[in-house]
Amino acid sequence: MARCPLCESDVPDGRSACDICGQPFDRGLTARAASDITKRAIAAARKDLAASSRDPADPSFARNLLERAEQTEAAGDLGRALDLARASRRVLEIARRKARVVDALAYADAVLEGAKKAGIETLAFQRNIEQARALAGRSDFVAAERLLRRISIRTLDQRRERVLQGIVEKAQARVQYAKERGGNVEDAEDHLAEARNALALREYHRIRPLASKAIEKADAQRKYARAETILDRAAADVEAARRDGVNIAEARKVLTQARDALRRGVYADIPVLAQRARGSLQEARRYAVAELGLRESAREAARERRKGVDVSGAEAILDDAGKALAAKEYGRVRALAKDAHDAVREASRLQTVRDAFASLQVDAEDLRDLGADAADFEQILVDLTKAVEARDLQAARRLVGRARHAAESARDSHFRAIMEQSLQIILLNASRGLDPALARQLLKDVDDAVSLGKKLDMQALIDKRMADADAETESKLNVRVLQARDDIVALRQGGQNDTVGLEGKLADAAIGIQERRFFHADALLDNVEHDIVATRELMRSSAAEVLGQARGEVARAKADGIQVDAAAQMLRDAETSYSEARYGDTIYAGKACISEVEEFALAAADSKRKSDADATRSKLERTEEIHHRMESVRAEVQDLLAHNVDLAHALETLAAAEQAIDRGSLDEAERFVASAEGIVKGVKVTLNSQAKVALERARKAVDQAIREGVEAPEFAGLLERAQAAVQTSQPGEVVQATGEIDRLLSERRQARHQEAQRRGLEKARSAATKFITVKKLIMDLRKADIDITGAEESLKAAERALEEQNFDDVDAILTDLDAPAKELMDELVAASRNLIGRAERKIHEGRDAGLEVEKAVALLDTAEGAFERGEYADALEHARAAEKEVAEGLRDLKGREAEARRRAQEAARAELATLRKTISDLARADISIVGAESALDRAEAAFEEGRFEDISRELTDTKEMAARLNDGLEAAAKDLVSYVEREVADVRSTGLDPGRAEVVLLNAREAINDGRFVEAIEYKKVIEDILDETRRDKETRVARDSLTELRAKVEAHAKFGADVRTASEILARAEAMIDAGELHEVGGYAKRISEEVDLARRTHLGSVVGSFSPMIEEG
Repeated sequence: MARCPLCESDVPDGRSACDICGQPFDRGLTARAASDITKRAIAAARKDLAASSRDPADPSFARNLLERAEQTEAAGDLGRALDLARASRRVLEIARRKARVVDALAYADAVLEGAKKAGIETLAFQRNIEQARALAGRSDFVAAERLLRRISIRTLDQRRERVLQGIVEKAQARVQYAKERGGNVEDAEDHLAEARNALALREYHRIRPLASKAIEKADAQRKYARAETILDRAAADVEAARRDGVNIAEARKVLTQARDALRRGVYADIPVLAQRARGSLQEARRYAVAELGLRESAREAARERRKGVDVSGAEAILDDAGKALAAKEYGRVRALAKDAHDAVREASRLQTVRDAFASLQVDAEDLRDLGADAADFEQILVDLTKAVEARDLQAARRLVGRARHAAESARDSHFRAIMEQSLQIILLNASRGLDPALARQLLKDVDDAVSLGKKLDMQALIDKRMADADAETESKLNVRVLQARDDIVALRQGGQNDTVGLEGKLADAAIGIQERRFFHADALLDNVEHDIVATRELMRSSAAEVLGQARGEVARAKADGIQVDAAAQMLRDAETSYSEARYGDTIYAGKACISEVEEFALAAADSKRKSDADATRSKLERTEEIHHRMESVRAEVQDLLAHNVDLAHALETLAAAEQAIDRGSLDEAERFVASAEGIVKGVKVTLNSQAKVALERARKAVDQAIREGVEAPEFAGLLERAQAAVQTSQPGEVVQATGEIDRLLSERRQARHQEAQRRGLEKARSAATKFITVKKLIMDLRKADIDITGAEESLKAAERALEEQNFDDVDAILTDLDAPAKELMDELVAASRNLIGRAERKIHEGRDAGLEVEKAVALLDTAEGAFERGEYADALEHARAAEKEVAEGLRDLKGREAEARRRAQEAARAELATLRKTISDLARADISIVGAESALDRAEAAFEEGRFEDISRELTDTKEMAARLNDGLEAAAKDLVSYVEREVADVRSTGLDPGRAEVVLLNAREAINDGRFVEAIEYKKVIEDILDETRRDKETRVARDSLTELRAKVEAHAKFGADVRTASEILARAEAMIDAGELHEVGGYAKRISEEVDLARRTHLGSVVGSFSPMIEEG
């Protein structure tokens, strides 16, 4: 046995590498290595060893190798230390690979056991497992792992399961889609459940047929449900039209054809027939709408004719509309109906204007009797006469409104002119003490007199009742004259000598009282009293101004330190006079105080000028001393700036000292100068200490570089120069020398780093190229759903090794993965070739059966082209698609053979549906057939068992009984329709228009003719409801006409200004009751509305008289 030169382990003969550490025997040991590479290798080994604590393998031997590597590095043998560190990592990798092989062998044994139980051929699989176990016994774990990756049978089995699972899921999706669309998918779900059970039991040959059956059943039920939904919607539209009274005979026929198509399975015809039924309904609805508009216009014309309106023009238009309706010209019918409606409205409005003109002529006679000025009103009546004669309705209606407004304005103007004249007389006499209650009584007398057409002398009445009030007013004015005279005397005594104007006004007021001009005298006295108050206020403000000025002067003198005791006494005297309202004395004392303070201020200013001169001389001497200190500090700063020292703060401090001197703050300037001196001294000490530290750091850097093998002869000279600069206190020279040392060290180290980086890049390029090649090969295999066990982990490990720059490990990892990937690619090529051949055989089989195989041939050509280009996954897919295309064609061929049986089934289903519909129609009339359900059950049982020929025999008796009962329904329907015909005739004889009842009656007759007897019976109820509604409409119109007259009355009184809100609310409630169909209380509401309107009119007349009360009370 040989011995490993690295780990010294015994190795059997014939091995190319050590079984323990993986060291190749044909590669020599590393003689020399860089220190940094060795350290990185040891660190990586230490990291892998720490991570291996989670692995079941024993890491003790790897730990021993790592310890030996660390010891060898410490001894200086870097090459052997590098080999030992790498060997430690390989030991861990070999242990992990061994564990993976053991696990893979155990899993392969389990797969082998399962395959034997499933009856799968396992000879080759078992032989490969034995070979892998033999390789593992010889410690060739790399080959064993590669072989185990190739022998995975589970991949193909899982792929087949995935494909079949996809088929089942596709069938599930189609069944669920059909279920969501309302189809009956019970049979499809049964087939789907059988397919799932087959998949679970691995009965793969049953899955595809079962899934195809499930899809076929689901699609058929989906189409049936969709057609049935369309048919149900059309039937619902027909039913809604029937309830609306529309003629649905044609739509019924089309709907019957659609049901027959549904029974026969002709689903494509059902949407067309449903659309045709809807078109028939639309035509019937257009006819009904046009007829309804025409009938409404005719009914309105009849109503206006009964009122006495001439509607001959509208009747001629209605005749033309009837002819257009017979010709089904619905647009022309609607236009003519609208024209007839407009003609009726125009005739009604013309009649309304004529009635209004007659009422306005009565109003003109009333205005002439009152004597009011109604010239405008009479002119409007003349214009209205012309407009009525010319049948100009728009102008006539406008003139009616203007005439009514002019009549009301004339009445109101006449009343207001008389009331305003009376009010002016009352206001002129208000100053005589006219009582407001008496004024209101006088206005009421005037209102009564105007209403009766009498005249009153308002001034005579007032003079008669105001004699006592004039005497009382004269005595009050005399008292005010005496008081004003006393106030003028008081002003003259207070120092105001200009009172001549006041005395003149007072004399005029006294003369006015003697001449009984009380209003003029009262105004003069008000003016005199106002001037007295203003004069007194002017004197008070002057005194307050002088007093405030005196207070300010005294306060300013005290603030300046001036003794002003005499002036303060004068100020107190002035304040006392002001508080006693002696404003003249206040002004005199205040001015004297101000003069006294000004004399004291002049004396204090002279003494202050002498003390300021002495202070200025002392300040100049201190300023010169500070400037001398500042120049000394600036000189030291200039010396330090030569050594590149930042002394901006010191210069700013000196500038601040200059500014303080300019402001005159010498104490602050001295503080700034002292601060600048301290800064300069501190900078000197700091520079010297920094120079020593920099020198010491440079020495250490040079020693470290020498230990790393970086040598330069310039280092010694630079260190000596820096030492000399420190001893002579030249910190700038020290910094320059140490900077030169740092630059030289950086250049030497960068050159060594670039060389190591170049070697690393070459290894990285080689490892990355191999990684990309292997990864592309793995991705091509994955496109064909082929996985290699452990391939993802190996790629991740290789990628991680690339990131950690362990390029040797990348090569070792990818070598184990490259070989099995290439072998599997060869197997993929063979599988593609075999599948293409199988698809070609399938196409020949389909062509022999008479199928169209052009699409399959195109897919096969595409697969062969992809195979030639090397796209083996695409070749597999297209070949499989071609095979599937032919298989589906063969399956469809078999499906057509089952179509004949399905048609027999549909015919039987149609017969069952027809009989069920007949029984359902009888059930709507509460008629049942004894034994019908049992016969239907037997027929359905025969249908389920596929005995379609027995269904007619089982249903013979039931169909005969249904036919006889249908004859009875026909007789009942005819009797009921005859009854409602008499009801319609009775309603027409009362003068009412039966409206839609005639159309529904026509539909009922057609339903009897078509054999729809139950529907004809239902039409009878619809006709009765229409007749009841017609009677209610008549009662509603009568009530609405009554409320319309009341509303006109309410609006007329509202224009006059009456409060008719209560009447409007009751009217709104009455209209709401009519809208709700509650007509039994409308008469009571109409009576209440009339009462409320009368009450509002009386209240309004009282409020007109009362509106003048506030003006009277204000005088």
